[in-house]
Amino acid sequence: MDINPEIRDRIINAAERLYDEANRERLPTVDQVRRAARADMHATSIVMREWRRQQTARPASVTVDVPERVQEVMRGIVATVWREAQDLANESLTIAKQAWEIERAEADTLRAELAEAYEQQVQELESCKRQLADAREEIDRLNAELEQMRERVAEAREEAARLTGQLEACQQQNKELMAVLTPQA
Repeated sequence: MDINPEIRDRIINAAERLYDEANRERLPTVDQVRRAARADMHATSIVMREWRRQQTARPASVTVDVPERVQEVMRGIVATVWREAQDLANESLTIAKQAWEIERAEADTLRAELAEAYEQQVQELESCKRQLADAREEIDRLNAELEQMRERVAEAREEAARLTGQLEACQQQNKELMAVLTPQA
């Protein structure tokens, strides 16, 4: 019997929907599908018979050993791929080693330059410390001399004040003597 493709699609869609609603645990009945698809019983029976066959026909998996020729070809391919991978890895290792050697040489050069610069700075610092110590000693010596000179100036002032006092006293005596010696007119 030839069933209208539209009716066939409605019946199959209704069967699939009902089967999904049952969590694919039990197949829907012809009557349930007929009502859901709104189709006649005869067409529904024919389409449902085909649909059930499709649902229950499960393909069985067949286990076949890989033929020896295929295994040999695969071993050859794997060996070739493995050699290529090793070559690439060795090239990468060589490049990385060269880069590391260059970096290490640069680091050694930089370390030597830093060490030399540090030593120069240490020498300059020591020289500055010595110059500072010498300058402080010179300042201390000059301050001591200045203090001695201040003491001498103070002593000289005292002596000058004493001598000035003596001079004034002498001048006073001289005036008095002149007054005595000079006849009064």
